Amino acid sequence: MLPVLAAAAVITAVVVGVGLPHHGSPQRAAVSRYINEVDAVEQRMTYSLTQVMSAYRSFTSARSTAPGTVQRLNHAERTLALLESRIALLAAPPQAHTLRTLILELVREERGVTHEVSALARFEPGFRAAIARLAKAATVLARRLGETHGPTPHAIHGTPAQIKKAQADFATAANVAAARQAAAVATYDGSVLQVDRLLRRLSPPAVLAPAYRSQLVALHATYIAGGRLASELRQTTRSRVSELSRAFAIASRLSQTTGAQQAEIAAVKAYNGRVRGVGLAAAAVRNELTRLARQLP
Repeated sequence: MLPVLAAAAVITAVVVGVGLPHHGSPQRAAVSRYINEVDAVEQRMTYSLTQVMSAYRSFTSARSTAPGTVQRLNHAERTLALLESRIALLAAPPQAHTLRTLILELVREERGVTHEVSALARFEPGFRAAIARLAKAATVLARRLGETHGPTPHAIHGTPAQIKKAQADFATAANVAAARQAAAVATYDGSVLQVDRLLRRLSPPAVLAPAYRSQLVALHATYIAGGRLASELRQTTRSRVSELSRAFAIASRLSQTTGAQQAEIAAVKAYNGRVRGVGLAAAAVRNELTRLARQLP
């Protein structure tokens, strides 16, 4: 299961409206006008920016992707793109060029977070469903194998005819049990193949691409190992069952856990990196405002 992202939502408006006193030099007045123009753009988009924050929180606080979340996140990304384009059209005086660059960088960082979450929201439902299907198939396999017991080897006594019949009965019972085990493994293998096909229809966000590929590799290894084990169980001698069973068990455990765990770790790390980027960008805007207030005549 993909994670509920670790940090709090950080999509916010680019609040730079601390303003600068108009009294002073023409340069200070020009910078103050530019800041007021940026604030005016944000004020006109207040409702849309509020929806951005609402969409973002609805995803980061929920245990699953609610209906409409992807659409809301896509709209949020478009809103931030519009905000960036409108701010980019504003002419900044020379003294505010650095401030303008930092403000646009902050909006881009916020867009990056929204894009990351939007891509994750598109990927997550299908990924969750596929992994849940795989887990259910594994439970069924374990139950079917647990219900199938072969005959226990034991000493045989009696006449040659009785011994021969007992050996034949033992072989028949062992063959029946092995056939049932083979059928159970083959059924699970079919589920693994279905899960593989479901996952291949998905487009993972870049941050989850390595985990996604690992999951597909693990599923392929499980499918191959399961096919070999089922084939061996259908044989008369079955000399490699123990060896192939171990290989199948290892591969199946990886296919059920590796992708999900790696996806969770990667998603949290990437999200936290985005959060730090937004925080640093916001701090840079505040520091530049402070510098301008202190240094402009």
